Amino acid sequence: CSSTWPPPRTASGGVTVTSPSETARGNFAVYDLTKRLITLIGAVQLDRAGSQVMGSRLVIDLDSGRAVIDGGAPGVGQSGGRVTGHFTVPKKTS
Repeated sequence: CSSTWPPPRTASGGVTVTSPSETARGNFAVYDLTKRLITLIGAVQLDRAGSQVMGSRLVIDLDSGRAVIDGGAPGVGQSGGRVTGHFTVPKKTS
């Protein structure tokens, strides 16, 4: 039997994770302290600089700052969900 210490922390019921540059929301979260990963699941939304990306699952790597969002795992007879977004392009300065 293998175990992870410290064990992952979980939260549910509408979870918000914030940083100076972005805000992520989801229905459920798992924080793996050992791997330094935060995984948000269910109705996930990532807001950054006026842009939004929505999907089923978001994984944030706290070491690299990389955030990966997807439509969720495919189920029986399904190919998985979709990722949608609204993007704000900064105005070009001259």
